[in-house]
Amino acid sequence: MSGRNYLADPLSGPAFKALTYGELAKVGSAVADPRRLELLDLLCQSEKNVERLSGELKMSVASTSHHLQILKASRLVVARKQGRFVFYRATHAGMRVWKNLVDIGNESIAEIKCAVLSFFDAEEEFRVVGMSELQEMVERNEILLVDVRPTDEYEAGHFPGAVSLPLKELEARVASLQRGKEVVAYCRGPFCLLSKEAVGILKRHGIAAYRLTAGVVDWRLSGAPEAETGHGRNNEVAG
Repeated sequence: MSGRNYLADPLSGPAFKALTYGELAKVGSAVADPRRLELLDLLCQSEKNVERLSGELKMSVASTSHHLQILKASRLVVARKQGRFVFYRATHAGMRVWKNLVDIGNESIAEIKCAVLSFFDAEEEFRVVGMSELQEMVERNEILLVDVRPTDEYEAGHFPGAVSLPLKELEARVASLQRGKEVVAYCRGPFCLLSKEAVGILKRHGIAAYRLTAGVVDWRLSGAPEAETGHGRNNEVAG
């Protein structure tokens, strides 16, 4: 922020256009790097510190911090310090930018559409009309909705009624799942690989399983309330 009082000292027409387009260009520049997009995707899920992000992306702490500063300067993420650690999370604007980019990619970029079609099995995709229909199915106990993201991401916010079943624990806990009910797995969104792997594990154990392409960002931006933090971690797992 420049600190200028625009009411007392208004901009001229050319200066107004230069400022507004310039600020928008900063946002475009911030998301013009694949690693920053990965960081934004992770920070849409939950707050994470630099060291955790560095490990997940297999990138140096210095490089990770540099990318985060660029995202922060464009107000796509915010930071807070706790002891010697700095934690980042996506802002509402950051989530909107990420979702809009994903939607554009799915709808308009042929290379992405072809890659998605070739990588993900369409028969494994669970199709619902919208978030409200999904919630109704969970409330009617028609499906078992499982969140296969890491526990901290689940605890930061999840679909109401979803059970936390992190991918790393799935193989060990699959025997305790209720039988005779379809399992729908979700993770970070349409490009996330966790739910694809989860569906494969579940099917190998004879469980009817599907992948939900929507993620928590879709739920948050729909305006629907999330489940309370930490609620439901082991609900409805044991049969």
